[in-house]
Amino acid sequence: MNIKNLSEDLISYIYSFIPMKEIYLLALNKKIDELLVRKILFQKFPKFKNHLLNGLVNNYFHKCFICCNSLGYNYNLIMCSNCCLKLEDMEQYPIICYECSNKKLKRGEYKFTFCKICNHPTSHLGITPFS
Repeated sequence: MNIKNLSEDLISYIYSFIPMKEIYLLALNKKIDELLVRKILFQKFPKFKNHLLNGLVNNYFHKCFICCNSLGYNYNLIMCSNCCLKLEDMEQYPIICYECSNKKLKRGEYKFTFCKICNHPTSHLGITPFS
């Protein structure tokens, strides 16, 4: 039986039993699409806020947590404990593009400032492809 013959709801339910690391690798290798990953996460973690899960899915597909645009080569990791998602044995921090960032940080630079998502005090870390 081919899994593609099943309904999307049933497929997302089946995938919801797979560990998050595997879901991330499937998304990273484009074995499952963005819509399916979104359904899996909403089913697997119903208590999390929707905007945080949507942002995480964006990050899985190398998009900005906030605006959905491509991250490009330079972006910031927001090390906010309020917006960090603790999924199974992984902690996922939001990644935002330069357009959404007030602080344009270079590789390895960090700045204590406020979270762009929740406005709590936090720090931002500059990331590039070679970080």
